[in-house]
Amino acid sequence: MAMIRKKIDDLETYINQVLSLNSSAMSGSGSLGSVIVVFNDDGTPKVNENNEIEILGAYPDSLLFRGQNFDYRLIPKLARKTKPHRLNQVEKDLLDEIKRRGDSLINKGKMSDWELLVYVQHYGLATRLLDWTTNPLIALWFACQSFDEEANAYVYVLRYSDQSLVNPDDNVSPFNLEQTKIFKPNLNNERIVAQNGWFTIHSNQNKENRIIPLDEEKEFKGNVWQIEIPANRKPEILGKLNILGVNHETVYPGIDGTCQYINWMNDI
Repeated sequence: MAMIRKKIDDLETYINQVLSLNSSAMSGSGSLGSVIVVFNDDGTPKVNENNEIEILGAYPDSLLFRGQNFDYRLIPKLARKTKPHRLNQVEKDLLDEIKRRGDSLINKGKMSDWELLVYVQHYGLATRLLDWTTNPLIALWFACQSFDEEANAYVYVLRYSDQSLVNPDDNVSPFNLEQTKIFKPNLNNERIVAQNGWFTIHSNQNKENRIIPLDEEKEFKGNVWQIEIPANRKPEILGKLNILGVNHETVYPGIDGTCQYINWMNDI
């Protein structure tokens, strides 16, 4: 089954598209564990006459979202430029080098392989991980982060089941998985907490010894959606997301995110 593709023009349509995933197409995919609140223009939650927060709708808790600022295949950075037959060796070399040159947290040697992958992924090292979030607004914010004013933005939605999950605490190596899996990381990084981060960890244990795009994986085929956002709508969407509290400062806690946010607020 080919990936389902949709196109939206504004934040409101995007939210309605996310809520529509609670349709019959998503039946049996999980409980309705996540809601979208109605907000006023100033970003405060809207309340009704009974002083209750208004809920726009709910979507299944078995959905993950990923924002991309261009339309590339759903494969991790490590596999985009690395030839399949060299992937395992390149991965080992990268991790050996970061262990040698890394910060004090890495050098203490107390991180598991899973924790190390998550930690260096968030700081830009090429790994076999692909970032996802449980928050559709954060995914939309990431999608709209592009200096190319003519580039469309894309949000991918992944539906998963319990059978797709792997527990990093089960003594399984992240480098020898027979199938691509999904995992929720230990919250050892403030960025993961802020971004509601989850990951897919991609296996190359197949006949071709290569990492296959997620939407072509047997386990996930038919469970991936793409939502496209026209380039000219990105500034308006980012402005509305900022009102809702999704911006550089909240997505990247710390002085670096604050500085980027101040630059953005001043159109620099």
